[in-house]
Amino acid sequence: MKGTRTDNAIKNAGASLALRTVSILSQFVLRTVFLRVLGNEYAGMTGLFSDILNVLSLAQLGLETSLVFSLYGPLARNDGPRAASILAFYRRAFRAAAAAELAAGGLCLPFLSAITGGLSEVKEDIRLVFLLYVAATAASCLMADRAALLKAEQQGKVVSLCAIAVQAAECAVSVWYLLAFRRFAGWLLLHIGFNLLKNLLLCLISDRRDPQLRRADRRLTAAERRQLLTRFLCLTAYYVSGVAVNGTDSIFISRFLGPARVAIAGNFTMIVGSVRACAEQAFAAVRPGVGHLAAMESPEKQRQVFDRLHLASFIAACWGSACLFTLLNPFVGRIWLDASYCLPAGTTALITADFYIALMVYPVEAFRNANGLFLRGWGRPLATAGLNLLLDGLLGRVWGLNGIFLATAVSRLLTQVWFDPLLLYRHVFGAGLRRYYGDYALKVLLTVAVCGATYGCAALFDPANGLLLFFCRAAVCLLLPPLILTIIFRKSAEWAALKRAALDFIKRTLKK
Repeated sequence: MKGTRTDNAIKNAGASLALRTVSILSQFVLRTVFLRVLGNEYAGMTGLFSDILNVLSLAQLGLETSLVFSLYGPLARNDGPRAASILAFYRRAFRAAAAAELAAGGLCLPFLSAITGGLSEVKEDIRLVFLLYVAATAASCLMADRAALLKAEQQGKVVSLCAIAVQAAECAVSVWYLLAFRRFAGWLLLHIGFNLLKNLLLCLISDRRDPQLRRADRRLTAAERRQLLTRFLCLTAYYVSGVAVNGTDSIFISRFLGPARVAIAGNFTMIVGSVRACAEQAFAAVRPGVGHLAAMESPEKQRQVFDRLHLASFIAACWGSACLFTLLNPFVGRIWLDASYCLPAGTTALITADFYIALMVYPVEAFRNANGLFLRGWGRPLATAGLNLLLDGLLGRVWGLNGIFLATAVSRLLTQVWFDPLLLYRHVFGAGLRRYYGDYALKVLLTVAVCGATYGCAALFDPANGLLLFFCRAAVCLLLPPLILTIIFRKSAEWAALKRAALDFIKRTLKK
C-alpha cells in the first residue's frame, strides 16, 4: 500500500470532498429543474421511495461495512489468500442480500397507497416506479464488493473520482431530458442507467487493480464464517439505527402531512444532508487509516489520534451548524426558490441540532468499528431505532414537522451520544469518561454561542436584494466562526497537531 496512513487519508478526503461538491451542485441543479418541470408531488414521491429503499437495503449497507472491516487486517499484513477468501464469502452474501431486497420490495407493494396518501398529479403507476427503484438497488448490491475492496485499500479516491465523472454526466443528460421531454419515466430510466454504469466502472477498476483477489484458493472454515456473520449482524444493527433515525422521516411526514410537504421539508434536508455528507465522506476517508491504526498501534496512540479527530469533528460541526442555521432560509427563500418554501426558525434549529449531533459522533464511530466494539454494543442502535420510531409517531402526530425532527435529536441524545463513547473509553482507551462528557458539554455551549453570535451579526445585514443579503450573511458565516474557534483552540495540542499534519501534507504535495 503506497503512502502513509495520513497521506492516504488526506488524499481520500480531498477526493471525497470533490465528489460531494459535484454531488451538491448536481443535486441543486437537478432538483430545481425537477420542481419546475414536474412539481412537488413527483419530488416528494422520489424522496419517499428513496427512504423506503434505504430501509430495504440495510443488509447491503451492513455487508459493505463488515467487508471493509474484515479486510483491514489481511491487507495490512499483505495476506492475499485470506483477503480473497473473505471477498468470495461476501460476494455470495451480497447475492443473497439482492434477492432479499427484491422480495422485500414486492411485499411493500400492497402498502404503497397507504404510505403515499394519494398522488393526484403523478400519472405513472407508482407500483411500477417503485419496482424499478427496487430492481436498480438490488442490481447495485451485486457489485458492491468491488467498491468495498477499494475503500479497504485506502483507495477511496478512486471510488470518488469515478462517481464524480458519472454524476456530472448524469446531471447534464437528465437536465436536458427533463427540459426537452418533461417526462418522469424517461428520467427514472436514465437515473437507473447511470447508477449501474458507475457500479460497472468500479468493478472493472477493482478487477484490474487486484486480479489476484478475484479467485480464492480456499473456502473459509465454518468458524470463520460464523465470525464474519456475527460481525455483519452487529453492524447491520447499527445501520438499522441509522436508517430509522435518518431515513424514515419522510415516511412519517407523508403519512401525517402529505407528499407535497415531503418535498418542502426535503429541500432543507437535502441541503443539510449534502453538507453532512461532505463531512461524512471526509471521515470515511480516514476510517481505513483508523482501521490499520487499531490493528497495529497501542491504545495510547489510538487515544492521541482520536483526540485530534474529535477536535476536527467539532470544528466542522460548530462551523457547519452556524452556517446552516443562519443561511438555510435566506438561501431557499431568496436565492433558490421563494418564501413559500421556507420553514420556521424553530424547525431550522432542530434540523441544525441533529446535524451537529451526527457530526460529533463520527470519530467515535470510526474507532468503535475499527476496534470491533460493534460486537459488544449491538443492542444500542436497536434501542435508538425503536425510540426514534416511537417518538416520530407520537411527537409527529402532535407537533408535525417540529415533532418529527425533535424525535431524531432526542433519540440520539438518550442513546448514542453517551453510550458509544462509554464502550470506546472502557474497552480501548482504558480511561474514565468524566473529561470526555465535560468537554462535550462545553463544546455544545460553545456551539450555541457561536451560532447565536453568527446569526445576530448576520441579521445586521438586511438589504432588499436577495442575492446581496445572502452573500453578506454568508461572508459573516465564513469568517466569524473560524475566527472564534481559532482564538479559543489555537494553543491546544490537538489544534497544533492538525495544523502540522495539514502543512506537512501541503509541503510534500508541492514538492511532488
